[in-house]
Amino acid sequence: MMRMMETINRYCHGYVAVPVTLACKARGLFQLLEKEGALDARAIAQRLKANEGHLRVALRLLESLGWLSCNQSAEYTLTPATQLHRKVPEAILELYQFSFEHYLNSGELTLQPWFDK
Repeated sequence: MMRMMETINRYCHGYVAVPVTLACKARGLFQLLEKEGALDARAIAQRLKANEGHLRVALRLLESLGWLSCNQSAEYTLTPATQLHRKVPEAILELYQFSFEHYLNSGELTLQPWFDK
């Protein structure tokens, strides 16, 4: 039972982490930290012209994934695990529009391309 709950929780985390990761990638967060090094949330928000409150939520999420680390001065830096963001395909957002009800009722295996990946 515990293993099943862990699996369900991972899927839920991924459901939130994927669009956040893609938004951070599109806005240049990973490139900024790679180029500039350690920056606090305020400096990141200013450079990316981002809403600081929303950005802080994203930074905490990326830190919980182990993709960012935050030092005693509240500055964020990339970790080696950050490179995993490159493996998140942009097209994966199509799955957020997927009709699981249709899939379950019709039996059509329309997810096969994603299983193949």
